[in-house]
Amino acid sequence: MDRREPGMSRRDILLLLAVAVVWGINFAVIKTGLRSVPPLFLVFLRYLFVIFPLVFFVKRPSVSWRAMAAYGLSIGVGQFSLLFYSIRIGMPAGLASVVMQSQAIFTLVLSAMFMRERVGGTRISGMGLAIVGLGLIGGFFGTEATAVPPAAFLTSLLAAFFWSCANIIVKRASDESARNGKPLNMMEMLVWSSIFVPLPMLCISLVGDGPDAILQSLTQIDATAVFSVLYLVILSTLFAYYVWNRMIGIYSAGRVAPFSLLVPVTGLLSAMLIHGERVTSSQWAGIAAVLAGLAVFQFGERLPGASRFGKNR
Repeated sequence: MDRREPGMSRRDILLLLAVAVVWGINFAVIKTGLRSVPPLFLVFLRYLFVIFPLVFFVKRPSVSWRAMAAYGLSIGVGQFSLLFYSIRIGMPAGLASVVMQSQAIFTLVLSAMFMRERVGGTRISGMGLAIVGLGLIGGFFGTEATAVPPAAFLTSLLAAFFWSCANIIVKRASDESARNGKPLNMMEMLVWSSIFVPLPMLCISLVGDGPDAILQSLTQIDATAVFSVLYLVILSTLFAYYVWNRMIGIYSAGRVAPFSLLVPVTGLLSAMLIHGERVTSSQWAGIAAVLAGLAVFQFGERLPGASRFGKNR
């Protein structure tokens, strides 16, 4: 008998929409928090409060300490420290939400290189379109002036690369967990991998931010800083990751993944509303190209004839 996937309830659709909004607004909240907290120290605070007290209540995942350390360092020390720093040195929060989606491209390349995964022609086409869009956002094509400093753009792009590294680590950790007879629980992975982040981030912050900046942020802490940390910990990390992975557990990843395309949309809108960010016409063209490329990348091989196109490449 053919088993059909259950239809998505209205409640679950609303929860996934809420996750997309939370993750989109997250970029504007980061920019707000950076007004009173140094970027590297803000990453330290985020992970410190993810660990305590959850590490005492969440079971350890059935993967090696090495896998947990690799994931925590890739996401925390790699992705978020670079993302926060890029916004601090001039990367617009809204555009950062778009550029970070390039992790899908890096993940595809790394999967092909290290996991021998086949790359279809449709995905290559989507990847090419997204790369052109990133070039427009970064101001590498055309003559229109861009407000994005090259160092900030490249730093955010490097943050997306570390996100893709974490994706590969999760794939391998999932295989390891399956060999141990238990599917990988991403909430357990998130909490326990976080224990490897605070200490190195504190050391990096002392060097990069400086003791004076850290002390000033602690002695002159305000409601904005507290709100930013609470948002990053409770909503962006714990709530969003729990709902997202719970939905993937109920439905297929293919049913849940399309909601991620709403993240850069809400990221752009929230940055424009909260921080008054402006986007040039060439950057809008780049945003459209990136979103179109991601859509082709995500769904293109499901279209009629796509598999034949991929084989003919």
